[in-house]
Amino acid sequence: MKRMIARVLSAVMILSLCACGNGVSEEARAVQHKIDKALESTPTYGELEEIRESYNDLLEEEQATVKDYDKIEPLFELNATEVSAVYAVQQLKDRLKNPSSLKLLSVAISKPYENTSVPIKIDYTAENNIGGTVEDTYYCVVSLATYDKDNDTWSCGLESLFQSRYRLELVNSLLGSKSSIEGSQEYAKKEYNRGKPANLDAEKIISNQALTIKEVEN
Repeated sequence: MKRMIARVLSAVMILSLCACGNGVSEEARAVQHKIDKALESTPTYGELEEIRESYNDLLEEEQATVKDYDKIEPLFELNATEVSAVYAVQQLKDRLKNPSSLKLLSVAISKPYENTSVPIKIDYTAENNIGGTVEDTYYCVVSLATYDKDNDTWSCGLESLFQSRYRLELVNSLLGSKSSIEGSQEYAKKEYNRGKPANLDAEKIISNQALTIKEVEN
């Protein structure tokens, strides 16, 4: 009987030592599971943010047990088309009565790789000047954003034809007259429909809307 008890105690001690040797907390295991799942699929920006927050909440020794987090970090970086979309959102906010009320429903781009100009479609909701909420679509044509590694600066700007039409609309609205030239929204919508639309992660775009982008003339 004593031998049996001794064997049981020994087995318990061995299992305890194995558990201690593993050194992985439940929190770290949970983060690892999220990372593994993200790398096997196409995670949303919200899911990536959740992983980053959970990882940062871990102790340093817990972080050391997590594998492949270095593969998650690059997914937060913006590419040129995404920066162009951020710039388009900034332009939209400048035209709203209540910019802080802006909520993106979807963001899509067209012809981002074949041309230097990028037509963008933004479906959104925002408050009007009387406190009501409106749902609308905004079209914009911008240059494909460029990155200056030396100065760590993104640059972007409105396409010249889109901008000239918008400026003419402003002048005509002040003068109370109409123009025979196609408006900026009609022009941008046609440019958008000429290409092959591709959806972007709206949450990623809105989360980076405060990005500083150097405005350039086209």
